[in-house]
Amino acid sequence: DAEALEELAALYERDKRWPAVAEIRRRQREITKGADRLPILEKLAAVWTERLRQPARAVATWREVLDLRPDHAKALR
Repeated sequence: DAEALEELAALYERDKRWPAVAEIRRRQREITKGADRLPILEKLAAVWTERLRQPARAVATWREVLDLRPDHAKALR
């Protein structure tokens, strides 16, 4: 359920378990539809960029953001 996944992601973030955070965010992305995916994708891209240093995955995620919102300032950088 979406609420349980959000709580789990928050717990993993507090514990700095970044690979687990990325996995939870990916699961959230899969069960969320439309524009509701935007904040999840932003969080996932940030984890890939800032915590796990995986630029290819970050770029792919930011492209998903741009698919939803072509004028997204951070994704355009």
